[in-house]
Amino acid sequence: MKPLPSALINAALIDAVKEPGVHLEGPKTGKVDAPLVLKGSFRLPKEFAQGNPVHRQLILSIQMGGVNGTCTPFAKTALFKDDAREDGKDWVGSFEIDMFQHIGLNMAGEFYAVASMGPLTSDVLKIEVT
Repeated sequence: MKPLPSALINAALIDAVKEPGVHLEGPKTGKVDAPLVLKGSFRLPKEFAQGNPVHRQLILSIQMGGVNGTCTPFAKTALFKDDAREDGKDWVGSFEIDMFQHIGLNMAGEFYAVASMGPLTSDVLKIEVT
């Protein structure tokens, strides 16, 4: 059974997103036989939200050479209304995802990861896996 992604509020991660957007962070390196945990946060204007829980809109995409994978890690996860909070005209929240558990691609190489919600996209995260 896959470990569930986490949607618990992480104030430090949320503070990283002052304007509408998605923030993604993770290790610069990883091992094929170990979890590869990515963390992030978002500030999603309510006009783009399709209801709460807004985490269901999160998409994680990975590319390694000609191989790629995409997942919606919260599509079938139990979420609660307080996993995201209202901040003025925005929804804010944070997340933690094991990339290998949710996308697979457990192989060595140079990976590029990006998270998106509606029209908002994180910066690209480069991870070298050995």
